[in-house]
Amino acid sequence: MPGYTSTSSSSEIVPQGTISSEESHLSCLKLWAEKVATKFELQASQFSELSMFIELGKNLDTGDLRMRIWQLALSHKLLNGMEEIKAHSVNMKNAVELATTGIRSRFQLSADQTSQVLIISRDLIMQAGQTKYKALHVDVKV
Repeated sequence: MPGYTSTSSSSEIVPQGTISSEESHLSCLKLWAEKVATKFELQASQFSELSMFIELGKNLDTGDLRMRIWQLALSHKLLNGMEEIKAHSVNMKNAVELATTGIRSRFQLSADQTSQVLIISRDLIMQAGQTKYKALHVDVKV
């Protein structure tokens, strides 16, 4: 006959070696949060924050907690995208400066011609697929 213990949070009798419904509920929420973190390509520290959020909010309504986790994960996704855009814009700035110095050192262009070359260079750099900006706004649909 297996041993039984009572849990402190409820008066249910739970067989030893089995998972309580609260632990099962938390593990399901953590699994769901892991799927959300994978979908939004979150970093390990950000996923850890979601897990801590689940532990802190374990007494909240499940729907409410899931919405809060989703919102936090979405915030992390947007912040990660903004960091990528910032890094990419530095690279674009360097590319434009390199093109500008290369043109000025090799050609004698008027101010209008230089302006046109810079406009065309920026247009080429900002073409679809060259930046994460558009993808960030298309991918994050709620």
